[in-house]
Amino acid sequence: FKKMRQLAESHHTPIKTVLKHHKGSVALSMILTWTLTAIIIVVILMAPSLLQVNSGIPLGVLKIANATGTLALCFSVIALGALSDRFGSRYIIGPMLLVSAGGDYLLYSADYRTAPVAICLFYILAGLGAGAIVLAPIKMVRLFPMSVRVTGVSFSYNTAYAVLGGITPPLIGWLSHFDHLAPAHYTTLSSCAALLVLLARSNEPEGGGCESSMTVSPT
Repeated sequence: FKKMRQLAESHHTPIKTVLKHHKGSVALSMILTWTLTAIIIVVILMAPSLLQVNSGIPLGVLKIANATGTLALCFSVIALGALSDRFGSRYIIGPMLLVSAGGDYLLYSADYRTAPVAICLFYILAGLGAGAIVLAPIKMVRLFPMSVRVTGVSFSYNTAYAVLGGITPPLIGWLSHFDHLAPAHYTTLSSCAALLVLLARSNEPEGGGCESSMTVSPT
């Protein structure tokens, strides 16, 4: 912040600077927000009702499975965040996005009428893979220089979540009438988009990103 005062960057209008000079970072941040939105809504929020329609399992059993998957997600986010700081996000979170996609397909494709206990196991796997959503905040804070970081992240995240968070539930509900694997297709597509962002930014330093942003002006 002392460096910012010296550069007089605080006199710039942050949102104007973000939209004028950081459109690429905004676009990438919105893609990452889509991944986060898709996984949370489809795997955590919508799965019980969708699976009940497709498999006929009692809602009580699905709620227990959902709780175990959510708990796995909580532990996974913490663990993956710590491991990505130590080893680099491309080596930790990249593979976990693939685990997330695989877990989602298992969760939505299995026939639980003959093995209802399997739903808890598959939900835990999907929850562990869903921890890859930690990639979104990790990468988003590194996409913007510190002078406009709060504005860049908040504008990208809230705009994308407002739009996609509203579209995703009815879209998935409609697609599920044609293909019971539509939710897994959707989360896999969003995970692939996040992987592309991860690969596109693979030359970035894997630290906190502050050392480079301190010297980068909005222009």
